[in-house]
Parts: sequence; structure tokens; C-alpha cells
Amino acid sequence: MNRLPLILFAASAFAASEVDSPSPGLLWDAPTKSMRRLVGLPGSVRNEAGPALPAETLAAWVSPDATQLVIALPGELVRRVNLKSGESEEIPAKQPDEVLFSPDGRSAALWWKSEQRFANWGDTPRELNVKSIQILNDGDAIILDSEGLLQTARGTWLGNFGAEATFALAASRLVVAAPRSFTVFEQNGKDWQQTSRHEYDGIPGFKQLEIESPDFVLAVGKEGQLTRWSPASGSSENLSTAGVDRLRALHQPGFYLAEGETPMMLFAFSSSQKLYTVPAPEVRQ
Repeated sequence: MNRLPLILFAASAFAASEVDSPSPGLLWDAPTKSMRRLVGLPGSVRNEAGPALPAETLAAWVSPDATQLVIALPGELVRRVNLKSGESEEIPAKQPDEVLFSPDGRSAALWWKSEQRFANWGDTPRELNVKSIQILNDGDAIILDSEGLLQTARGTWLGNFGAEATFALAASRLVVAAPRSFTVFEQNGKDWQQTSRHEYDGIPGFKQLEIESPDFVLAVGKEGQLTRWSPASGSSENLSTAGVDRLRALHQPGFYLAEGETPMMLFAFSSSQKLYTVPAPEVRQ
């Protein structure tokens, strides 16, 4: 029997859409090389068997809408599976460090960050030395290089925010965090326009940023802290003091999985700010 410890941050957002999506999302369990499905309500979440994977699977990634699955296989093969139709497609490719999906799940890209290579699905890999990248529904991408230059793949320059900058993208909003500043862009057609910039002392550098709502962002600090920030006011709230390596947004809006050496955490925005501890659920075989 395997156990995955979870902590759940209660969510008022869950109740609004639980009829449409009773599961917060899927997660890749590397030790058992399986996909798990999270099921339940805030305060009582368990994980159950998810989509079946080939026994030889090396790694797997799921799209934000939980309809697409990309699987790395031996022999330098990568397979993309449509979880709704069951249709699949294989391409010859070395196991990537990361698979990137567009928000609608229709586009996928392979990123070998350690080798400074990148390829849209089915394309020939090309050299790309960047700090972070997110692909968009329209085929464009937002790219941040190691010096802090932010631009689109089509060449639109958005600014130079310094080597410690990071960014987050949600719908038509783009938030850039740098030490002592938050900058917000909104998309108008294919153009990005800066709508606000907020400067405050005490805003540190982050290694990851996620847009939680129009008013708040979630930030992973360099020491693994997890913090909620208000870009407009500069106010912050500590959610975890250490141990978080990365946040992954789940299919259920507002829910995130915090990965790290400490037990995984599952949480979402809540006006009550109440923290629930969930007993480690049994992984059903």
C-alpha cells in the first residue's frame, strides 16, 4: 500500500463547479510511475487510479484541461494521448525535462531545459536558452531569458525586468514579478499592453509565480516559501514557510499541487483562510 500525504487549503470555488468536475485533477506519481486521480471535497480528498499507462512509461504530463496526456517511453519515443477519444500519436524524441501545454490543451511543446533545446509538438528541436516559457492558444509564446528580457515568440518586446524576474499567465492577464515590483499586462487581440506597475520595498525575487485570481498571485520563494501576494497593495500572506519546489495548477479551477521534499499540498483560494489537514489517503490498486 502506497500513501500520498496531502494538505488541503479549503476552497469556496470548488462547490461552484463540482457538478461539472468532481475531481480536482490528475497527478503524476513518479515513485509508482502511474497517474492518480484526486477525488472528493475540501477536507476529504483521496487519490485513486487514474488513466492506465504503459508499463514502460518513464514520465507523464497532463494538460491543464485534463484531456491530453504526454508520455515519455523507452527508445526515445514520446506519445500524446487524447483522454476523451483514446486517439494517440507518437514522435521520436528524447524524454524532455518538461512538457508545456497551451491553456486550452490543444498545443503541446517539449522543452529540454538542461540542454537548451525546445520544440513545438512534431517540429525539429531548436536551440533556446531561456529561463521560462509559456505557450499560448494562438500559437505564440511568452519567453523570459536569463537576463530578464520578456518578449513574445513573434518578437513583441515587453520589457527588461532583470535577472531575478519571473512571470505568470492566466487568460488574457500577464503578471511579471521582480524584486520590489509587480507589472501587469492585458492582452488586446494579439497585442500586450501594460496596464499597471506597482513598486514596493520588500518584494523579493521568486522562482515561480501563478495568478490565483484578478487580485492575488501565488509565489514560490527561493527558499521554498509559498506566499500569496496582492500586486496592487504589496500585502502578503505566508501559506508555507519552506519545502515547496513548484506549483502545478490542477484541472479544478483554483486548486494547485505544491511539489517538494515535504508532503505534497493541495490548496485553493478561500475567503475563510482555513487550513485543513487531510490524512494520507490509501492508494487503491
